[in-house]
Amino acid sequence: MSRNKENTGLGRQRKYLGLVLFLSAFVLILSLVIPIASAQDGPIAHAGGDMEVQEGEEFTVTGSATTNFTILYYKWDFNGDGVYEINQTSSNVTHTYDEAGTYEVKFKVTDENGLSDRDTVTIKVRGKDELSTGAYLAAIGAGLAIGIAGMGAGIGVGITGATGAGTVAEKPEMFGKSLVFQALPQTQAIYGLLIAIMILMYSGLLGGTGGDIPITIGLVAIGCGLAVGLAGLSAIGQGIAAGSGISATANDPKMLGKGIVFSVLPETQAIYGLLVAILLMNFSGLLGGDFEAVRNVPAVGLVAIGCGLSIGVAGLSAIGQGIAASGGVGATASDPKMFGKGIVFSVLPETQAIYGLLIAILLMAFTGMFAQDFSVVSVAVGLIAIGCGLSIGIAGLSAIGQGIAASGGIGATAEDPKMFGKGIVFSVLPETQAIYGLLVAILLMAFGGLFAGDIVSLNEAVDQGIGIGLVAIACGLSIGIAGLSAIGQGIAASGGVGATAEDPKMFGKGIVFSVLPETQAIYGLLIAILLMAFTGMFTGEFTATEGMGLAALGAGLAIGISGLSAIGQGITASAGIGATARNPQAFGKSIIFSVMSETFAIFGLLIAILIMFGIKLMGG
Repeated sequence: MSRNKENTGLGRQRKYLGLVLFLSAFVLILSLVIPIASAQDGPIAHAGGDMEVQEGEEFTVTGSATTNFTILYYKWDFNGDGVYEINQTSSNVTHTYDEAGTYEVKFKVTDENGLSDRDTVTIKVRGKDELSTGAYLAAIGAGLAIGIAGMGAGIGVGITGATGAGTVAEKPEMFGKSLVFQALPQTQAIYGLLIAIMILMYSGLLGGTGGDIPITIGLVAIGCGLAVGLAGLSAIGQGIAAGSGISATANDPKMLGKGIVFSVLPETQAIYGLLVAILLMNFSGLLGGDFEAVRNVPAVGLVAIGCGLSIGVAGLSAIGQGIAASGGVGATASDPKMFGKGIVFSVLPETQAIYGLLIAILLMAFTGMFAQDFSVVSVAVGLIAIGCGLSIGIAGLSAIGQGIAASGGIGATAEDPKMFGKGIVFSVLPETQAIYGLLVAILLMAFGGLFAGDIVSLNEAVDQGIGIGLVAIACGLSIGIAGLSAIGQGIAASGGVGATAEDPKMFGKGIVFSVLPETQAIYGLLIAILLMAFTGMFTGEFTATEGMGLAALGAGLAIGISGLSAIGQGITASAGIGATARNPQAFGKSIIFSVMSETFAIFGLLIAILIMFGIKLMGG
């Protein structure tokens, strides 16, 4: 009996030992098989980007594959019948279509392990007399260049001409000098005309040979048109300054030279736009007609649009500069010693355009335009570039508020030279909004990987890449539009300068009233930072889908547009400054009146946050 028990126990031990050995062997096999299976994952085929070619034209398609093994065969099916008529060891192949139409080309790769993958690319074949889509887009770029710049020049020339007509009615001898001033705002239209003609010439539209213009070049042309066209609206500011120059010269002929100096200041923005347009044309190959480097990288065109928006919209800072320069002309006419100080105040609103120029240059540099290396450019990068352009471009309109404040500073300094420093303080307040826009643009480039040239994680998933690009645009709209709060701040600051000139004790209270309209821009900055933070920009672990990106646009628009309530707040704050100057006891009540307009920006802030919660960016 005991022996049987012993035999039974020994049997169990052998059974357990066998089970242990079996499990050990199974685990060992898994540890060997799993890595091998992983290593033998099939290749991923990449047929390349969609193309547009001309009937009868030989073109080259370039396929590739992501794999750890050798690709043995690259196969192509150009007629869509399911039969791969091209079977070779090289990934590149040339082909010609004899009939116009749209073809879906199939691409297949097979590696040394016998594993395969397929991809498709769409080839649009134009008829021999049919222009390319890129050529049609180039026409839009040419239209924007002369259309917007011509509008700006027409308004500026009209403002100057109105003053000239009134002056000549009383002093006919002022006719020639008035024409000199009126000619100044015309140059913006000439810049726009020049770029428009260059686009038409080098895209082949003038000679009817625009059949081979890639979509990329068409988008670049639109970027050029936006750059020189929008910056051409600087003629409005120039017209304001030139009109004052006519009036001052009519009263004192010696003011002709100084009046012209003040009047040409707002033209620099148009020159910046012209410069960016030429750089874009040159480095994209549009000037030389060599499109090969950008032919299959349409996202380069999106970057060009971002550059155009950056300097183009920021170029409207010239309107603020024109307002300040107009005040400088008047002050100098009364006291020639005010010429230098008037220039100082007048150049302050130009810094916004310099910020826009800086971002445009950085975008070109870090997307490989200068080096003709576009390997880092994707749709996501192009959308980020547009976000950067909107951020600094629209926020650059803060210069209008700065010009209003600077004009008040010039007037106060003319009455009391000791007001120069305090006038500068009031005048720089509205510039902070442009700095916020500059900050967001730099953050988008930095955390989008442009500075380091590392956008691999951004482009790993197409959906997430586009989502992050849309979020970047949302950030640009958020701080850009909210940055227009500077107009309200400029109105308040102008009132603060005037009150301080009459009573130096009003300086501190004037500053308090003047900073109130800035909070709207802070809300816009906050939402922009939250969008970047909760979509993984700061960590490089991007989470935003395309849908989230679209919803983020809603958040950006909510706080951005509601931030314009600051204009009303600035009007109330300016009146509050005047009331406090008359009766110091009105200070508290005036503050209450001034903050009422801000509640609507808070509503916008609330909706923006609720949108982020709704799409699970926050608390998701």
